[in-house]
Amino acid sequence: EREPTLLDVREPWETQTGIVAGSEVIPLQQFLADPGAVGTDPVVVICAHGIRARHAAEVLRSRGVEASVLAGGLAAWTA
Repeated sequence: EREPTLLDVREPWETQTGIVAGSEVIPLQQFLADPGAVGTDPVVVICAHGIRARHAAEVLRSRGVEASVLAGGLAAWTA
């Protein structure tokens, strides 16, 4: 089974404080302009609180990609 791609859709000013190791950083608006750039592997989408990640995951699912969201975003993960 393939490891999921970790997709961080936060803005550059948000990722300056660090990212989850191994994640691919594509700001949400850039991702929405070309969602196919992520490929077809399963994806776990990350953002600050989960709202943008849910939006990105819906777009991925509409393209047939298995996508989930880091529950609560990084705010919950790092707490």
